[in-house]
Amino acid sequence: MKELRLFPLQSDLIRMVFYALGVGSMACNQPFEPRAPLESKMVVFSILSTDRTDQFVRVERTYMPTGYDAMVYTTDNFVPDAVVTIQESNTTHTLRDTTFGRSDTSRYKFPLRAYFAKPLAINYGVSYQLTVRSPQFEDASTSIVVPARPMVVMTPLSSAVLRSPTSHQDIAEIVFTIDLGAGAKGWIGRLFIYYNVLKEGTWIEDRTEVPFYFTNPKPFTNVAYGDLTHAGYNNRSAAVYLNTHYSKTFVKILYDKYPNSKITFTRAVFELVQVEQHLYNYYMVAHGNNDPYSVRLDEPLYTNLVGGVGVVGAYTLDSLVQAYPENFTYNRD
Repeated sequence: MKELRLFPLQSDLIRMVFYALGVGSMACNQPFEPRAPLESKMVVFSILSTDRTDQFVRVERTYMPTGYDAMVYTTDNFVPDAVVTIQESNTTHTLRDTTFGRSDTSRYKFPLRAYFAKPLAINYGVSYQLTVRSPQFEDASTSIVVPARPMVVMTPLSSAVLRSPTSHQDIAEIVFTIDLGAGAKGWIGRLFIYYNVLKEGTWIEDRTEVPFYFTNPKPFTNVAYGDLTHAGYNNRSAAVYLNTHYSKTFVKILYDKYPNSKITFTRAVFELVQVEQHLYNYYMVAHGNNDPYSVRLDEPLYTNLVGGVGVVGAYTLDSLVQAYPENFTYNRD
């Protein structure tokens, strides 16, 4: 029988394999704890907006559940002794605490608590400094700049299609050109149809959004509406709708939503939402990794707070309105 000999390279490789296996077996005897010690900090969340005069700031504390399921944690983490201020130029607003009901009480049974300022109008292009102080924690602060006022223009043909959709082809386009204001990192465009409907003897106002897309020949299946979009080159963008989607929205209102009610259509409204960089970045971190075809084990954290964690951002809301004629085609008497 031939003698088996190991060349030096083979011998060294075998030694390395056995060494790695030995180290691995030793490591298996060490306890593994995936949770780091809790670092107690304030968690601040607020979205300032130009379309309201009530501004809210949530202030809570970090927590650690006893197990590995965070959903079983139901303790109130509101920080009740915080002093929250919002400063613009030489004016400082001190917020008060308030309580309001939750729309979902499946996890938390107690009311929602927050700090609020009323009235506090948020202005285009203005810088705001938010500071939160509590004797229990390090001070937390951040600053944001609200996007400047945008410009939205509708082409004459688009106006004609909105006023009389049945007089134009299905492929006719409704185009809104958008020049975003300085400081806007993203935008959302949405087209709504407003109308008054008679329900149980009372006229009420309602609205329905026009989709960018849906699958034919079954309208409103696989529907796509406006979503957060990155600002275009030189902050110029456009929102384009086809008349076929616009027209079929009236059909949905008349025959699916209110099949037996009197309806008077009043106006079409294109709404433009601008978001500044922190709100945009937070949204992209929270939603950008939602890939149905892969498994993601990482959940990145985005925060713009110094001395705490959380997000403070801002958005603006602007509208372009096209009134309908009194004898509008789809009115139902």
